[in-house]
Amino acid sequence: MDRREPSGVRSRGSVRAAAPRQGRKRPLSAQAIHDGLTGGFAEQDLGRSRAGASVMGRRGRVRRAGSDHGKDPGNNGWQKEHGWLEWNAEMCVQDALNFEFLQLWLRLLSPESCRFPLARPALRPYNRDAPQRRPRMPAELSPIDTAKFAAARRAVDLVQDGMKLGLGTGSTAAWMVRCLAERVREEGLRVQGVPTSTRTAELARALGIQVVTLDEAKWLDLTIDGADEFDADFNLIKGGGAALLQEKIVATASDRMVVIADAAKEVAHLGAFPLPVEVIPFGWQSTKMLIEETLEGMDVLGREVTLRLSGDAPLLTDEKNYILDLHLKRIGEPRQLGVALNQIAGVVENGLFIDICDTVVVGHGDGRVSLRDLQSGQAEEGSIDLDRARNIFADLGD
Repeated sequence: MDRREPSGVRSRGSVRAAAPRQGRKRPLSAQAIHDGLTGGFAEQDLGRSRAGASVMGRRGRVRRAGSDHGKDPGNNGWQKEHGWLEWNAEMCVQDALNFEFLQLWLRLLSPESCRFPLARPALRPYNRDAPQRRPRMPAELSPIDTAKFAAARRAVDLVQDGMKLGLGTGSTAAWMVRCLAERVREEGLRVQGVPTSTRTAELARALGIQVVTLDEAKWLDLTIDGADEFDADFNLIKGGGAALLQEKIVATASDRMVVIADAAKEVAHLGAFPLPVEVIPFGWQSTKMLIEETLEGMDVLGREVTLRLSGDAPLLTDEKNYILDLHLKRIGEPRQLGVALNQIAGVVENGLFIDICDTVVVGHGDGRVSLRDLQSGQAEEGSIDLDRARNIFADLGD
């Protein structure tokens, strides 16, 4: 029987590249790989192969196959759909079913063919004219998410048309960005937002909020941001999201700073949350020693200083700096400590926000919300409609 190979396909090798097709190549999804491996190859006898083909053994040894038996591998539909990459079914033994091993194997054999879209797709810009799909939402928000949404929704009510806004970073600030986007979409609110991090900028653009730089805005009417801790004097610890430098620059360039938080963030004394300090990578260990020496004369209960990591490597801020976390337990004099830290060579900025916050909006797990203003000393109590959260809920992933 004449068993001819398809035109443009090499007859030897464990992975064979088909002839180039016209038009754009279709990306190969992880599901397609899974279907091709488990569906197309499971019924095959791995002991058989085409005449002269190399077969990978279970221990990595290469053996020569004898003769051609049976029909074609059975994954032809999958091969036709992804014709730019064909597989020799018999080489796929159990060891190759591990996706990471398979990816490495493909890169070694044919680097140009291994183009899996492994990275998460970038957020797409908001299109006002496109039909909007309502995001999915769990049946119940957790109490902590309910509190964050309540605080964010109340703070967004302070925004007026034409304002220039500072957009904070963090899980609570992400709720604020989505609540703001809802007003922009439904009320036609015209605002300009200055984000305090790359991820906030991406989220704001994707939801249709006009994003500008601080240099373009020059000065802001209002900044809304979260906090890791706040005390009765509205002193803050920020920087858990590694964006403290941009957050402090934006907040101090605003007429008013509003902090949104859940009730658990209110403390009698700052310091239970580790204080972030952004430092230059050059000579960071010397900077760390100088910080430890400075802490000896400060009113704090702990003096441990650790480098914040991302995996096994130091975490990098948007400015490519490092973060040192100061585990102080309790800070007796936040103002004194903030000044002392910023006098150390190598320190860029610290996460103590002193005399910057004007208003705090605190959310609770049952939908109650309180707004406290430092200048007037007044507190406003209220509640929000939790059903509105269903219209803007999304996986924040922060």
